Amino acid sequence: MKTRIAFVLGAGLGYVFGTRAGREKYEELAARVGELWSHPMVQEQVASAEEVVSEIVSEHVPNLAKKAAFMARDALGLELPEK
Repeated sequence: MKTRIAFVLGAGLGYVFGTRAGREKYEELAARVGELWSHPMVQEQVASAEEVVSEIVSEHVPNLAKKAAFMARDALGLELPEK
């Protein structure tokens, strides 16, 4: 799924930046993208993704600072207090 999304985004950006059709085609494409983005089904999926990301972040962020400190200590050879 990630590969498809990346491909579609890449193809869209390539078209927008590589087109020689001019501003009119760009405006048409931008309007279509705006319509698609505001579609209720798309917004439902966006909201669902936001919930999933929020859950993942709230679950894993508290441990990241501690892990980063220990990794920095090991990489730099520093003595940090063990907590």
